[in-house]
Amino acid sequence: MEYKAVLPIFGFDGCKRVSLEQIDDIFFRMENLDNRSLPSFTLVLPTALREDYNFEIPDHVVQKLEIENPEDVKV
Repeated sequence: MEYKAVLPIFGFDGCKRVSLEQIDDIFFRMENLDNRSLPSFTLVLPTALREDYNFEIPDHVVQKLEIENPEDVKV
């Protein structure tokens, strides 16, 4: 699935488009679509490592990303 970055991605400041491919129930692959010569990364769902994982999204980020429900967010 392709995503447009509306806020800078930490460590990928120049990246505006990424693809996120689900490998299995725990792992995902993220690739920079603007510069495919950069490495891709394997991501892991933090709740697979720690059930009590929790975080807060600042209000300005919620507004910028147009988040309406917590279920709309995947970390």
